[in-house]
Amino acid sequence: MLPALDRDETGDAYVAAEGGEPWRTFLSTSDMAALLGRHGFTKTRAVSQRESVAETQWSRTDTLCPIRLSAIALAVVSPAPA
Repeated sequence: MLPALDRDETGDAYVAAEGGEPWRTFLSTSDMAALLGRHGFTKTRAVSQRESVAETQWSRTDTLCPIRLSAIALAVVSPAPA
């Protein structure tokens, strides 16, 4: 999940809603890239909900449109040194 400064108004409202599973971790995309880098991953890229939907050419304008709440991290495992 993205930290408050990286979410949009709808994403903030979603996080603030009571009930359900509590949110425990909030990382910016740069923090996630750094964390992955410390664990041997390279070529990291963050893809937002909006970007993942845009790549599939699916667009919504109703209340089910993608919000700025989370991102998917794509990364490559670096090969072990020989």
